[in-house]
Amino acid sequence: MIQLNFKNISILSLIFFILLFLRRGMQLLHPHIWNEDGPFNMTSFILHGWHNLYEPTQGYLILIPKLITNLSMSISFIYYPEVSTYLTWIFTIGLGLLVVYAPTMLKYPILMAIFIFLIPTNAEVFGLPLFTLWFSAILLFLVALWKPRKKQIIKNTLLFFGGFSSPTIVIIIPVQIFRMIMLPNKKEEFLTLLLSITIAVIQLSFIFSRSIVGTPIQPDFVFFQSIVHKFFAFYYLGTFSLGTIMLWIGGVYLIVLIATYMFKNRKDIYFQILVYLLFATIALSVSRFSPLQINPIFGGGARYFFLPYILLSWTLIYMLAKNKWYEMAILPILTLSIITALQGFCRTQDDLNWKKHIDLCQKAKGAYGIPIQNDGQKQGAWHMVLDAKICKRYIENDIFELPKTREK
Repeated sequence: MIQLNFKNISILSLIFFILLFLRRGMQLLHPHIWNEDGPFNMTSFILHGWHNLYEPTQGYLILIPKLITNLSMSISFIYYPEVSTYLTWIFTIGLGLLVVYAPTMLKYPILMAIFIFLIPTNAEVFGLPLFTLWFSAILLFLVALWKPRKKQIIKNTLLFFGGFSSPTIVIIIPVQIFRMIMLPNKKEEFLTLLLSITIAVIQLSFIFSRSIVGTPIQPDFVFFQSIVHKFFAFYYLGTFSLGTIMLWIGGVYLIVLIATYMFKNRKDIYFQILVYLLFATIALSVSRFSPLQINPIFGGGARYFFLPYILLSWTLIYMLAKNKWYEMAILPILTLSIITALQGFCRTQDDLNWKKHIDLCQKAKGAYGIPIQNDGQKQGAWHMVLDAKICKRYIENDIFELPKTREK
């Protein structure tokens, strides 16, 4: 394990920053508000203040994204895009450090942390406050792979924040039951199981009360083919123009490789947990969308491949530690996955000029629609509608001066 000191933390933080900048640098240089962060999270803070932490967004609780939004709104309305972006990047880099230093059974944790930033999807999920809900699920994966008797308070703290930030908590319960059966120190594992169940029940109560449903699953041949193609073959062959047969070969090869390792290492319970998490996150994803309709590299919806691709990367990296044969089989796959990632590595965005529009908002005679980013293009912008009185109040109470907006 890499030594925990200022030098190593600084070097790793710089590496994670560079990778994040390469994926979403324009959001740091020209911060904007994206998607539901405006009409949902910011608006709910304006209406309800910090009590909005208890309100679901899109049917479930997202604690960490709302903490970032609420803290940013409390600091500055005028510079909200900048503050929220900076906090998001600090959280993301901190998560990378946590993957490296948390007492888990992950093999090559530095490499695993780096591959979070190298997953072969477009950059949809990176660098935005709202989408920290997807990164929050990684906290739950660390809990699932935690070493027994190691820093249980920290483990359960990660479980709390991750569980109340992502519906992925529901798939952690089987892991905790498995850990309680297979690992020593039953009391600690039982307490974590109780906490997991409690948080999952709360999340599920919001999901079911809001009737949040995804795309109905039709378990036919085409459905299973799309899973093999999109979640396995596309991981390292998505950048190439391959036919159905080659995608089948590529996907099945990857599945057989994992199954072979699992069979030969039947006593490795942490690898079993990794494989379970991989297929469980795939199941969660296809319960919300049809993989036939989404390309993880091009277009929207790449977020649904974010967690499965991270777990697939971790599973393959975990296998590298076994013997040379797995190195020869897996290193080309990981290399091709990076080449595939380069296709949609960076995300661009048009300038929507937040400060100009909040100035226009405060001068409006009634409600004003402030444009926010949806797909990065002006013509595809969403609008957050605020009353002029709200804009004026937040601008006047801001600790920063908005040029040419205050009367002298």
